[in-house]
Amino acid sequence: MGDGVPFVSWAVVSDASSSERSEVAAGASAKVAGLDGARAIATLSVFFFHASWRTPALGPLSRLFGHADIGVEIFFILSGFLVARPLVAHAAAGSPPVRLVDFWRRRVARIWPAYLLALAGAVLLGIGTVDGVSGWLKQGFLVDSWFANPGGTGLRLSWTLVVEVSFYVLVVPLAALAVLKRRPRLDAWVGLCLAMVAIGGLAIVVTSLGPTPAPLRVLPPFLPTFAVGMLLAAAEADGPYATWLGAVPRGIQRLAAHPRLCGALGVATFITMAVVLRPSTTAPAFGPGPERMAQSFGQILVGFLLLAPLALGTARHRWLEHRWLLALAAASYGFYLWHLQVLRLLRPVLQGPPIVAAVGIGLALAGAFVAGEVSRRFIEKPARRLLTR
Repeated sequence: MGDGVPFVSWAVVSDASSSERSEVAAGASAKVAGLDGARAIATLSVFFFHASWRTPALGPLSRLFGHADIGVEIFFILSGFLVARPLVAHAAAGSPPVRLVDFWRRRVARIWPAYLLALAGAVLLGIGTVDGVSGWLKQGFLVDSWFANPGGTGLRLSWTLVVEVSFYVLVVPLAALAVLKRRPRLDAWVGLCLAMVAIGGLAIVVTSLGPTPAPLRVLPPFLPTFAVGMLLAAAEADGPYATWLGAVPRGIQRLAAHPRLCGALGVATFITMAVVLRPSTTAPAFGPGPERMAQSFGQILVGFLLLAPLALGTARHRWLEHRWLLALAAASYGFYLWHLQVLRLLRPVLQGPPIVAAVGIGLALAGAFVAGEVSRRFIEKPARRLLTR
């Protein structure tokens, strides 16, 4: 698929040798060990975050699972990293440019068919509403969170997809422009990421202090999360490039070179959040208050510390490559789309005695996985074949 408008229309010339450029380009297309497992863990994290409100069986762990919405931050960091890798590789090593048409074909095939079916399922099961034609347009095109009146509750977790699509529409083109300039190589890219961190950090503060307009709550508070993933991509590619902002990716490299330290700091930060901050009981968990601000920054830090060694290949945890986690990772999108419906259907069981509720949690996990696997096999894979051939 070589046609279409390119994100990056020419290679950035570098002083790296041809072998170094080839190595960087090959690294951008290689599969990073452990990231699929991390995606599966994030999926389970979100599941238990939502399940913790719906059953007393998880009450003893409410402080832990009340902060498990960190799975959303993990998703966004992974998205920023994986989307950025080919762009950074093109800038650093002259690998083939990313084509705009091809990019959107993959995004549409990946997101919308499975999402629209899950939205219809939520409405049919009575756990979501869509108000009229305008509501279907807002919900269907994943722009509902941008409006004060979103046109119904829709698929209640679709706000995360609105954020994701907004990142593709507003940030990815800017990132592509940041690597158009031949010199200084990755400085414009790193500068964009740092600007995203600054603007997004301010948005987190503003949205945590009180009510704000709907558009300010969509993408801006999550800009730092995506920027972390984009910086990890720059750190992965950065090698012999002496640029004035090169200290940033090289600093990330030095930190990631100590995976045990990163893991210890990440776990310690998360435990501190669970002990000091009240657990969240709503989604999206972005209500006003200083605790929400602290948790937002804390979750970004934890996600960065835990994912940096994996993304840069300085740590490889075999358990993250276990076949069960890889199976869940493959079905994770459908699992994510359907797990709330499954939890709602099993609500009478989940609210029963502790032993019965524990069985209900197991049934909900199995049901969400089956729904995710069905979505993967019969919706997502056919859509990709049809739209990306």
